Amino acid sequence: MSGPPGAKRSRVDPSTLSDKKLRRLEKNRESARECRRRKKEHAQNLQRQINRLENENLQLRLQLKIGDEAEKQDEADQLKVSEGLEQMLRSGASESEIWASIEEFKEKYADYGRDRRSSIQFHLEKIERLLRPTTTTTVAMRAIENSSKDEEQAPSGGKGEGEESTPASNQKTKTKSLFSLLSSYLEINDEQNQLLSDSRNVAKELDKTYVQSIKLVSELKGRLRQDGADLDQQFMEVAQILNPSQLAKFVIWVTNNPACMHMLNALWQKTFSEGPDKDDKDDKDDKDDKGDDIGSVEGDVGKPMKSES
Repeated sequence: MSGPPGAKRSRVDPSTLSDKKLRRLEKNRESARECRRRKKEHAQNLQRQINRLENENLQLRLQLKIGDEAEKQDEADQLKVSEGLEQMLRSGASESEIWASIEEFKEKYADYGRDRRSSIQFHLEKIERLLRPTTTTTVAMRAIENSSKDEEQAPSGGKGEGEESTPASNQKTKTKSLFSLLSSYLEINDEQNQLLSDSRNVAKELDKTYVQSIKLVSELKGRLRQDGADLDQQFMEVAQILNPSQLAKFVIWVTNNPACMHMLNALWQKTFSEGPDKDDKDDKDDKDDKGDDIGSVEGDVGKPMKSES
């Protein structure tokens, strides 16, 4: 007879059960483990889908963040987050809750946050795609670049003694024959052939420019990645000194003082827009000033001194 509904069930002693019941219990435990495993896999799949959708949504939002309207919307969103932090301070929220909001603010709006990193990656990858020459340009440049080698490197007869055809030599032959193939197909005459051959240096220069451009973009990626890591590390060091409430007050102060931020931004832009040329200009101005002083001294030489009364 079963006990009352609210009574706790006593733990079953395995030694008192039959083999059949033990097998059934083991099967039930195995089924429960399998069910938990499937639920875990399902949750992981859902999380991966969420991450993918969030990334796609971020990419779409990044593409739309162009112009003054996008900047105003971004500022409005930051203001909402700041107001949320201010409300949390007033309501006496816990430090962990405030820290979670600061983390969200950092990921969305900080220089080293998730959205800024994704935006930088998106635009730099777009620059790389735009720098890459099209198929038409590539074929034309390769044909022109190798046009002068058709006759210079063409074999005068059969293979020499001991010579063997290698994949590299075959590849060169295919590349060299490209211009000949196009010349025949386009019915290029000798005069046009010579003019195109004279343009091969331009093709080589374009190749060098492309390689240098991709290298600059790659260096820029590395520098921005390192700067982001340094800023993130600096933030974490500051977070070890200040508590979340103090960090929240700092964010609120920055948001509520746009005039100060405008002044700092103007000073920042002035400092970094002048670049390294500013030092050269200052040196030149110093030299000009010294030249004026020397000229003034030289002009005074030979003038009669005034007699003291």
